[in-house]
Amino acid sequence: MTIISPQSWSRVYSVGHKKIDNEHKIIFLLCDKLIYHAEDMNTIKEVLKEIIDYTKTHFKHEEKYMVEIAYPEFLTHQKEHKKLVRFLANFIENIGHYSRFEIKEALLDFIQSYFVGHILEHDKKFFHFRRPIHDLKKIFMWQDVYRVGHEKIDYEHQKLFEIAFKALDISIQDKHNSKFKATIVDLYDYMKYHFENEEEYMQSIRYKYLTYHRKLHLNIIQEMNNFIRLVPTLPKEKVDRKLIEYMDIWLVNHIVFEDKRLIKKD
Repeated sequence: MTIISPQSWSRVYSVGHKKIDNEHKIIFLLCDKLIYHAEDMNTIKEVLKEIIDYTKTHFKHEEKYMVEIAYPEFLTHQKEHKKLVRFLANFIENIGHYSRFEIKEALLDFIQSYFVGHILEHDKKFFHFRRPIHDLKKIFMWQDVYRVGHEKIDYEHQKLFEIAFKALDISIQDKHNSKFKATIVDLYDYMKYHFENEEEYMQSIRYKYLTYHRKLHLNIIQEMNNFIRLVPTLPKEKVDRKLIEYMDIWLVNHIVFEDKRLIKKD
């Protein structure tokens, strides 16, 4: 289990909105308080209630903002919020069945699988929606915090970003999208090549989650296939937005969650 604490907060988790980012950090701090400092069951229950109350308040702030900007996926996002709150509420209801160790392990899983995943996928989407395309292009780049600690894998991840950035540059001048689409196909081909290398590495270290990881790769490739098919039908700005969303949400999410865990298992 990868432990994420407030001390490891980085730009990877930032959605680009000061208030929302600060509220996310506070939830991390509350989880940290429970995991590392709460020892008796009464304190654990108190801190869990504090986490739920603050999370509900935070979600109200997010939902208010989404309504203000007329975010088209508001209802889907709201369902995700309800799912997270339900998870915590059920956890408290059944807390008597768990040991302190199991409680802390479950909370680590909440931070890793639910909370951070929600930030990287769902929250980033609505902050992408509100930003002008030229702002998105400025923030879209490879960052050192994406490094997983394996030279070849990091090089190939960075190469994927370089090809995507090249496609964005081309799209500014390519009125008919022909060069752009060719570069996207290059991105698709290199991604398949990278995933094959990653899976070969997983086999070499007998990674127990190889089958699961391979399914994730197939899903990402399918998303890219869907994107390539959409390119001729979409306005140029929407194509650029979709590409940035694909790289900044789907691929970064995969790197932060799965690839970093893979290297830690080496």
